[in-house]
Amino acid sequence: DVPKLFSDLLDEGALSNCNSVVWGGGESSIGQNFKELISKVSDNLELSSHRVLTNALEYSDEIKQLLDMSMLDITTSIDAGCEETFASVRGFKGGSGLEKVLSNLAKYAEGNPKNIIIKYIFTKGNTSRDELLGFCDNIKKHELIDCSFQLSYDFESENVSLGDLVSLILLRHKLIETGAKNIFFDDLLWMRIGTVYEENREQIDEKLSVLEIREGLADPVCYSKVVVWGAGQLAVDLVTNALFFKDVNVEFFVDSDPAKWGTQFLGKDVRSPESLLENDYSIVISAAQYYSNIVES
Repeated sequence: DVPKLFSDLLDEGALSNCNSVVWGGGESSIGQNFKELISKVSDNLELSSHRVLTNALEYSDEIKQLLDMSMLDITTSIDAGCEETFASVRGFKGGSGLEKVLSNLAKYAEGNPKNIIIKYIFTKGNTSRDELLGFCDNIKKHELIDCSFQLSYDFESENVSLGDLVSLILLRHKLIETGAKNIFFDDLLWMRIGTVYEENREQIDEKLSVLEIREGLADPVCYSKVVVWGAGQLAVDLVTNALFFKDVNVEFFVDSDPAKWGTQFLGKDVRSPESLLENDYSIVISAAQYYSNIVES
């Protein structure tokens, strides 16, 4: 009895310090107690982060209401540009799953698109140029361009291939051309691409030139100093592992947690987000899953 368990935990004060809730482990919105539970969570907890991982095959009035009130984020993986690939990659047996997902996301996005993250996970069978262009066309057709876009890579693949890296840059470029403003590589991706890019940069630049893409990945030569948003483990992983930071210095860190302001992190000051108004340093966001919230703030 999950609702009773939640009520008991509330009564005992066990959730008094809970500031983040993520709904996952399958399609939460079709669970027997979802409507009751998500209402209780929203009404009784002061959350800095409330997220539902959903396949968006089913529409939820409760999700829509909380999205419109800016009390919820949702993340949906599409990973395809056509129905056939969607059925194969996402394991959907019906004939119109992609259209159903896109239509539901369009309804969700009517009031608050910035709280919707649409993922494209590169995996076997969905990396062709036609597939990526089809994805962008669908995003434009269903007026989802103001959502955020998370580009990722199959966690079972140890390395990103040269061809896939070019395709990832192509997808990012085409989304920008379509009008998207919030596009990011997640931690599963950026941790793997540095070496591939450095070892094959000339080839990659040639392929991008053929595709008429002038800008690839961020060039360290163009950045003497940057500010990193986030002072936690993800920032440690980013700064210590990304090849970008072998040539680029971190001026300081910013974090939304006031308890960290005025402290030291990796030998640098941690400051408030407001301090960014005092300079024009480029900002690198370490916590990819909160990208849209941070950009909005």
